[in-house]
Amino acid sequence: MPFKKLLGTSVLAMGAASMLHAQNATDNGDIIVTAAKRDQSLQSVPISVSVTNADTIQKAQIVDLIDLQSVVPSLKVIQLNNTSQTQFQIRGFADGNGNLGLENAVGLFVDGVYRSRSISSLDDLPDVERIEVLRGPQSTLFGKNVSVGAISITTKEPELNHWGGVAEATIGNYGEILTKALINAPIGDKVALRVSGSVEQRDGYFNDIVTGGTVNNRNRYQVRGDLLIKPSDDLKIRIIADYSHINEICCGVVNIFNGPASAAIQKIGGQVSGPQDISTHQVVYNFDPTNLIRNQGISGKIDYNLGGSGIKLTSITAYRTTQNDTNQDIDFSSEDLFSNQVHDRLKTFTQEFRITSPDKGPLTWLIGGFYEHEDVNTTRDISYGKDARNFVNASIFYNGCLQQTGNNYAACANVLAASPVPDYLAQAEAVTQAYQANALRMIPTVFPGQTFFAPGQAIQDAWGMTDESYSIFGQADWKPLPHLTLTGGIAYAHDRKAVNSNVVLSDQFSATNFTAVNGFAQGVLLPAGLMTPTQAAQFAALSAGLAGIQPFYANTANHGPVNIPNATESGILDGGKATYTARATYEISHNVNLYASYATGWKAGSANLSSDSRPVTAGGIGRFDLPENIDVYEIGLKTKFHRGYANLTVFDEIAHNFQTNSFIGAGYFLTNAPKETVKGVEFDGVYNPFKPLTLGFNLSYLDAVYNSYPLGPCNGSATQNCVNGTVDLSGMRPGGIPEWSTTTSATWSQPLGGGYSGYIRGEWDYSSRTSIDDTTPVSVGTTNFGTYFVSQLNGSIGLDTPYKLTVNLWVRNLTNQVYLISAFPTVLQSGSYSGYPSAPRTWGVTIRKSF
Repeated sequence: MPFKKLLGTSVLAMGAASMLHAQNATDNGDIIVTAAKRDQSLQSVPISVSVTNADTIQKAQIVDLIDLQSVVPSLKVIQLNNTSQTQFQIRGFADGNGNLGLENAVGLFVDGVYRSRSISSLDDLPDVERIEVLRGPQSTLFGKNVSVGAISITTKEPELNHWGGVAEATIGNYGEILTKALINAPIGDKVALRVSGSVEQRDGYFNDIVTGGTVNNRNRYQVRGDLLIKPSDDLKIRIIADYSHINEICCGVVNIFNGPASAAIQKIGGQVSGPQDISTHQVVYNFDPTNLIRNQGISGKIDYNLGGSGIKLTSITAYRTTQNDTNQDIDFSSEDLFSNQVHDRLKTFTQEFRITSPDKGPLTWLIGGFYEHEDVNTTRDISYGKDARNFVNASIFYNGCLQQTGNNYAACANVLAASPVPDYLAQAEAVTQAYQANALRMIPTVFPGQTFFAPGQAIQDAWGMTDESYSIFGQADWKPLPHLTLTGGIAYAHDRKAVNSNVVLSDQFSATNFTAVNGFAQGVLLPAGLMTPTQAAQFAALSAGLAGIQPFYANTANHGPVNIPNATESGILDGGKATYTARATYEISHNVNLYASYATGWKAGSANLSSDSRPVTAGGIGRFDLPENIDVYEIGLKTKFHRGYANLTVFDEIAHNFQTNSFIGAGYFLTNAPKETVKGVEFDGVYNPFKPLTLGFNLSYLDAVYNSYPLGPCNGSATQNCVNGTVDLSGMRPGGIPEWSTTTSATWSQPLGGGYSGYIRGEWDYSSRTSIDDTTPVSVGTTNFGTYFVSQLNGSIGLDTPYKLTVNLWVRNLTNQVYLISAFPTVLQSGSYSGYPSAPRTWGVTIRKSF
């Protein structure tokens, strides 16, 4: 590209900004943000930030953070195989998902309180005043894990001396019923209480052809209390308590490519989904995947102004707990093969102190400190079902045929359909029993016909992690000249994680060393005449195949877990680093600002809390990864004019030891990409060509590359040169990062007379075609099927009445486009791949009454 395309995009966006700036009309008013921890207008704060206000949230029917990405192109929010696994991505850099050993690279803050994991941030949006998405490192302003950006949600404060409330009801397709209520109650003239709650129910939009039920439903409620105490103009205390409850059947998975394992499932009488089911939203589970999540917390914020000095003290104290319980059919078939139960428990305490200077004067500053203590406990129980043994025997039969015929899939499918499947596992059990009794001189634990893949066997994980971290941060703005502001900031963060595990392998098949068993067969049974040469040759081929399909620890010497701490691993991750920000801002005119900045970010090392976690393997992959470091060079132009605003950012973001967490079919692949670079352009603009019409346009262009990633995950493609489960991805574009993303909106607001007014709003979201994931071949997984790009149309029509009653008719995904959100290697089915299709068209009507 590169450079020419980046330059062309920048010039195009600058031209649009200049053209918009030339318009003349009435002033639009300032948008106030707190991105720099003080009230500032959006156009004056020299940070790449997008703001979504309450009016847009209501009109666009944005009910949670997943919907938020429809108005912020640089933000991607992806929900994966259950409700608790949601991934935030800014500028192509994503945080970990599905693995509690990884913290967010994108920090999420609700009223200043840090949410440590995506699992603890899935509530429907409360009574929101605005949502700010900050792009790039923010460590000199926030206390924890903001190495690639931050999402800051600010809710409305209780109002003193004002009784009021809101009641809202939504009905829609798929049986959608969403009700919300809020009441604001003053208690005297110095205290006010704001209580809100919501209940949502909806049928799923995936149909399970086996159970007859639906998947991806909504069944959740939440309640929130917000107490404001203001004894004087200098002191304000805000106490917030919240509780949310999610009990849902989620999430819909479809096989996007069926490999040999699918034929084996069909051989034993099972059904599997296929690419044809993506557009029809049909899934194949033998039981409903359940998700139960409970989040609760309490926080206290104190703001105190030191007399008439203008100096402000702020303290934010919070304690939160999260419980997650899931039970999933992870083979995505009609047969009882594999199930997975997960139980997560998180307890998090955070404390932040800040001192900020007066807003006026040539020098303004901020100093703060942050502390967090978190206890993480997670268990996972993967169990074999009653059909697992027959499935494995059929898989061995089919794979053997493929080897003999040079991967003639059609011929082997016919052979599999016409031939009975031998009980290969019984043969292996008989030889293994003899090996245990004779070579190992032990009482056999393996018995022919009843041991390998017995129901209930597999693996049981239990992991604990205590994370204690603190940071000290500060930032100052100095105006040496009337139009020039110089900014400097520094932060030091320190993080200590203590990890322990108790992983138990009950799977006798994975625990067996078939290389040693075969050696016993060839060296003892064959010479003793207990095995014929033909039988010995057949068993040699069989044992090699068995080692290749062991679900757990196949490539380890002990064929079992190594728990931590142990003699060589303390389980301690301890480190810290200073990061900083340097920026120059020049006010070209009252409404035009130009800034250039350099910032660094840091995220502590992470731990792989899954059964795939082990000491460093032959491929160089271990249970811990290195800390992540970010460098960002950024130039921005912000313009404000009578009819709107236009903001442009050009950046070069470099990640050193970027933490990657990929699911590889039975566990997680946790490693570092030594260097990943994303160069890009961002444009945000709003324009009112005439009074009733407001146009919005946001653009994101990302040129991403792994500059160095020698130990990347294999994706199963025949063109990859995989060694010990890894492949060199250096020079490749990371999966899941579209080159182009845009959001375009048009809103027509029209007074109708008599106190009535109406509006009509349309949105178009666009993302260019991209490969989905590093673990899925490009030929199998792209974000769409049969089209060049992904686009989604959303719309709404509303009426405001003089009776404080509003009616909003809305639709999301008007054209009912279907595309893949993400993809992964199918669980314990080598050669098959599964994906998450997007939501279909949804529509409804919302009635809101204020009083």
